[in-house]
Amino acid sequence: MKIFAEVTLIEMETLGALRRDHYICLAPDEHRRNLTVRDVPVNHLVGKRFWVGDVVLLGGRLNTPCRYLDPVTGKSVCDLLKHRSGLNCAILEGGDIKVGDEVKRST
Repeated sequence: MKIFAEVTLIEMETLGALRRDHYICLAPDEHRRNLTVRDVPVNHLVGKRFWVGDVVLLGGRLNTPCRYLDPVTGKSVCDLLKHRSGLNCAILEGGDIKVGDEVKRST
């Protein structure tokens, strides 16, 4: 099954490391991911079915940062986000997602 980037996730810890280690703060419109998750290693969700709120997602491929991100944001982040740029997911079942909803893996 080909996974399209219907929903994209990025880890809060990645954004925090950029801020802490490189003094770079990316706003949501700059990192361009749909959902920011905390305490969830998105690399572990590749090929896995999981829930965010009422929505069932299937983890696809890991994102690679887009080269245009540097000139658009005026920040040198592409190389720093390599292998940490988030996860593309397919929506298997739609529903509602609210701020604070947990990410739950299928058992």
